[in-house]
Amino acid sequence: ELEGQAGNYGEYMIKADYSQALGHSEKAAFSVDYFQSALGGYVKNIYTNNTIYGYLDRGVRGQLLLRPDDDGNLQIRIIGGYNHNSNSMGVGLYNGTVTRYGNGKPISNTYIQAAQRAGYKIPVANPYGFGTDINSQQMIRSEDANLSMHADYNLHGYTLSSISAGSIWNFYPRLDSDSTGIDIYAANQAQNYQRQFTQEFRITSPSHRPFEYSGGLFYMWQEVKDHSRKTYGSQYAAYSASASATPESIALTDRALNGLSILSNEKPTTNAYSAYANATWHALPRLDITGGFRYTYETKNGSFIQYLNGGGNVTGLNASQKAAVLQQRAAQLAADPYQALKHDNGLISGQMTVSYHVTPTQLVYGTYSRGAKSGGVLLIGLASNVPA
Repeated sequence: ELEGQAGNYGEYMIKADYSQALGHSEKAAFSVDYFQSALGGYVKNIYTNNTIYGYLDRGVRGQLLLRPDDDGNLQIRIIGGYNHNSNSMGVGLYNGTVTRYGNGKPISNTYIQAAQRAGYKIPVANPYGFGTDINSQQMIRSEDANLSMHADYNLHGYTLSSISAGSIWNFYPRLDSDSTGIDIYAANQAQNYQRQFTQEFRITSPSHRPFEYSGGLFYMWQEVKDHSRKTYGSQYAAYSASASATPESIALTDRALNGLSILSNEKPTTNAYSAYANATWHALPRLDITGGFRYTYETKNGSFIQYLNGGGNVTGLNASQKAAVLQQRAAQLAADPYQALKHDNGLISGQMTVSYHVTPTQLVYGTYSRGAKSGGVLLIGLASNVPA
């Protein structure tokens, strides 16, 4: 099957899917799905002479179903997929500047004044003109991939199951975070790379019996790497200065921060181990009692490191000027590298439900449940000498 659509501003969508038995047998079959959609964009960037506010999304997904034995007791389903997304959305369009408070008093150091200090000419306010002059790349990209296998085996009415799954997710934006043509930040974004694996083993009793139950074991591993970067631009010092700042102080701030990058790396890791059981007792033809519990043991740890790179040199400055520049630069580094370790155990959750079928279409029930979840590892920039 194939489907397609098209619209204005370069918009289109394509979908395709195909499925078939392998070898004309009843023991194996597969299906494949593909999609792609795009929008060319409708906001003109007069600085780069290209168009933004567009996107391109595409993905593919496949399934394979196997029933290898003649008795049909074993069934295996394998599913995999990949998606890639990119868009140039998120740029604010200038619509004027508020220069006075509600009581009529003027606001000091407005956007207009800051732009004048940086030597920047603000575009005419026209949010419906669909134009901007951002001076950095605007593109958000992400991709994810996943693969899973679910196997069920029927052993004298009992179902033995194994479910394995792995996934990755990558997120890497390039943004003009100030949404202006001013070189305030040359870079200001964070890239994320997530990896995850899960494994579950489960047994399920035969159905349609007075007592039915299931139980299993579950494991999860997850790791998330985060790389953050903030680089000050050539006009940051002038733009961010106070209204009373002198040219000399602005020049020193520019010497300290122009081209300086603050780089941070974070990596939290989680390992979770669980055992669970659920059961239903059909006490009477209309009365069911269901209960279950789950025990989880988790370990979480993480690391954080932050460092500086770049910045102007201090050649030609006197002692006091040099000290002021180095102090401003050092103040940007708010954290010492550290390791954070957290163990959680004895986490028990469970529930019980009593349900009664008043009529074939009316059900009355009551439920009690209790849950627990371990806390996360928060990896942030801490002030020096603060224990993690």
